[in-house]
Amino acid sequence: MIQKNLTILLCTAVVLFSATAQAEKGKQSASGNEKKASKTKIYGAEPSMTSVTPISIDQALQKENLGKTIRMTAYVIKVCQKKGCWMIVQSAKNSARITFKDYAFFVPKNCRGKKVVVEGIMTETIISEADARHYAEDDGMSKKEVEKIKGEQKEYSFVATSVIIP
Repeated sequence: MIQKNLTILLCTAVVLFSATAQAEKGKQSASGNEKKASKTKIYGAEPSMTSVTPISIDQALQKENLGKTIRMTAYVIKVCQKKGCWMIVQSAKNSARITFKDYAFFVPKNCRGKKVVVEGIMTETIISEADARHYAEDDGMSKKEVEKIKGEQKEYSFVATSVIIP
């Protein structure tokens, strides 16, 4: 009788242990899938404007948005190939250079073609010939192409505090 009860107890323990292990495996699998599905990376500060819908570059360049902290979305077309210390984003009509506040962070050099969400301030700036050539060198342009850059260049500049790459 004791042996029969012991056998039943042992079988019950094995079944419960097996069921618990399967449930735990299912939880790990689900959370693993969520991690894989969500490969979002944040560079710089944690986003502070998460309740705000990101605007396009074209909207960001409207006078009422220049000089204000905004949340913008765009596609990366160029990235500094030396450090990832700047990137160029573009819409169908406009482009802007994104730098990172206080040179405090960089983005991956392989994020070209990715859609990003950035928080920061957009301004219209004039960059010197020397800076324009420096950016061209960082972009990997040939010496001949760099030498073609003459005079100051007007560009839109966005100083980002946060960059989100989904």
